[in-house]
Amino acid sequence: MLRRFVAGLFLALAVALPLAAQNPPPTSGGLSTTSFIAAASDNAGVAKATFGQVYGLSLSSISSSPAWLKLYDKAAAPTCGTDTPKARFVIPSLTTGVVSNIYLGWGETFSTGIAYCVVSGAADNSTVIPAASVFTINLFWK
Repeated sequence: MLRRFVAGLFLALAVALPLAAQNPPPTSGGLSTTSFIAAASDNAGVAKATFGQVYGLSLSSISSSPAWLKLYDKAAAPTCGTDTPKARFVIPSLTTGVVSNIYLGWGETFSTGIAYCVVSGAADNSTVIPAASVFTINLFWK
């Protein structure tokens, strides 16, 4: 009797309270891409100036030193070294080439915009300029 009651309760909850889930983007209209090769600067930029989600990254390097991609919840280019990043990703170092592909599942939400910096220091206040033309960044967003 109790078993039927519990089973019925779970079924009622499953019907009454469906889980909110985001579906991945369809093939038509899919994800947008921001792709660039880091310059000898802080590479401050904006992928999207309104609400969005980052679904993945592909980061590659032919440098002997790592760099960091820092993502900001901003609609304008961040002030690297002053603004606080929402997320930080290391771009690994290997002079023969290395690629780091990162999948973010249902996406990391950015309520204001998706902005970024690429610097050679891990600290949030780093403004260390990376070497030119050795880091490739691809952001996949919607």
